Amino acid sequence: MKGFTKTINMNLEGLTDEEKIYYHRIEAFLIQSLIYLKPNFKLYHLCAKIDYSTINTSKLIKRIYGVKFSELINRYRIDYFDKEIRRSLKYNEKFNITDIIKQSGFETRSLFYFKYKEIRGMSPKEFHNLWFWIKTAINLAIPAPSTSQCFKKELIGSRSTFLFHKRPFH
Repeated sequence: MKGFTKTINMNLEGLTDEEKIYYHRIEAFLIQSLIYLKPNFKLYHLCAKIDYSTINTSKLIKRIYGVKFSELINRYRIDYFDKEIRRSLKYNEKFNITDIIKQSGFETRSLFYFKYKEIRGMSPKEFHNLWFWIKTAINLAIPAPSTSQCFKKELIGSRSTFLFHKRPFH
């Protein structure tokens, strides 16, 4: 889950030792098992695996990530989708967008596009065009547009987020 496209932000300030333990269990379980790719994955599945109550897990997720459980899972799914698209493009593999959407844990294309635009602030095509342009500019040492033209990095306490501003790409 590393890279400039990361949509999962964390605030670990002020956690008790017990909360830190459960945070690490949550992270390890989600990342290692990739269970968030299952469309029917629910909070109670996570709670059963980390042995923590649903109420406490829900509160902890809200406190650490600043979002509800379902939103956190959608962010993991979108990061997975982006990673798979970039991998396919990198190796010039043919791919079916609907298949990758389903592999990412979304049951419908419409839900995927709605959540993608809600989280990224642009469509998947716009986002990947921007990503490809930035990567190409970095690889070729082409001067990129100013940061205010493409994106603005905003620091909030220990959270770091990228806010993408819509603008036409030519």
